[in-house]
Amino acid sequence: MLLLVLLVSWRFHAGDDPRWAHPTFDDRAWELVDLTPPADANDGDVGFTGFVAGHMERPGYAWYRATVDGPGMLAAPRLVDDSYDLFVDGALVAVSGAPGVSLLPRSVAIGAGHHLIAIRVWAHAPGGGIHIAPAFGTAAEIEAEMRAHWRILIWGYIVDLIEPLAFLILAYVLRRDRVLALALVLTALARAHQVVWAWSGSESAATYELVRALGRPVQLIAWTVAMVRLRPRLWILIPLVIGQLADELSLLGVPGIWFPFGIGVSRTQFAYAALIIALALDARRIRALAPRADLTR
Repeated sequence: MLLLVLLVSWRFHAGDDPRWAHPTFDDRAWELVDLTPPADANDGDVGFTGFVAGHMERPGYAWYRATVDGPGMLAAPRLVDDSYDLFVDGALVAVSGAPGVSLLPRSVAIGAGHHLIAIRVWAHAPGGGIHIAPAFGTAAEIEAEMRAHWRILIWGYIVDLIEPLAFLILAYVLRRDRVLALALVLTALARAHQVVWAWSGSESAATYELVRALGRPVQLIAWTVAMVRLRPRLWILIPLVIGQLADELSLLGVPGIWFPFGIGVSRTQFAYAALIIALALDARRIRALAPRADLTR
């Protein structure tokens, strides 16, 4: 009976050449790469196990090649920075998307015999490449592996779906203060954008970072104007600062992810949950302080 195995031994070469997809190409001069994960390794984000650091030293394309004996089911790598094309015996069988960070595992049936697996990877920054090795096994084993992957992915980002809804509700309740409502809506959109990016894989990592970089200053300005006018209590201000300055806190070495029950929960998720509760409890005072329309005109 075929048992699920990770394909961890690969030939690796930076660059791009369509000939590298074909089994007749001689890759013996390529670098040997071992994708065996360290014990208890995870991705440091949602909690995917089997994580290894990316092997690509610079942006661009690189190829991984390995062989496998069928029959069986091949699952594409579950986590790649940033995108990949998967070839079996020179034929393209799966594409990861936009290109973007593909968190959507794909699988393909492999017939009997000896087969060449080639993976063409694109990375927009150093440190990219395959982070979780492809798996090979029976159809039932691969399906179970994919279900486990999706379970972690959904639970890892479910908070980022709930919190935007709460921010939008607060924006409606506190709509009398238009600047505060704008800050809440912008924050909701930013958090929802992260969910769409993670769950769909339809947007490149570079595009995601660009949208995030463009939206963040507008958020900061809106929140600053709103807070100066409201003079909020510390139990509102502290979680707001933690949430809005997440990147800066990470640069200072403040831990950003915890793994209760094996699922990653971020510092920002905790902070925004506290902020939502604080704003809801203080909603009456905030509404009373909100500027009213000038009725003398």
